[in-house]
Amino acid sequence: MTAEARKAAKLEKKLKILLGGFQSRALGLLKQHNELWEQVLNICLDLLLIHERISCKMCPSTYLFFMYITQPYRITGLVQGFFFLHSLLQTIHQLFKL
Repeated sequence: MTAEARKAAKLEKKLKILLGGFQSRALGLLKQHNELWEQVLNICLDLLLIHERISCKMCPSTYLFFMYITQPYRITGLVQGFFFLHSLLQTIHQLFKL
């Protein structure tokens, strides 16, 4: 019984060394993901505040024209952000599949 326990302990130690790199890499990617998500939320908040400032200073017709002109740029930014986050999520899923 003790021989099996020693073998199991040895195997666990080897696996811990082998998989420790994956674990640290996953933790690093998770930290990076959280930082990027925080940046995205901060940028969204900044854009919302800018949007409110602009809407308060413009007359309604100018505001509607401004919104009409900037709509394609906002859509493009949202689509790019979505694909970036989607690719990041796919990378994380592939990393954890091993």
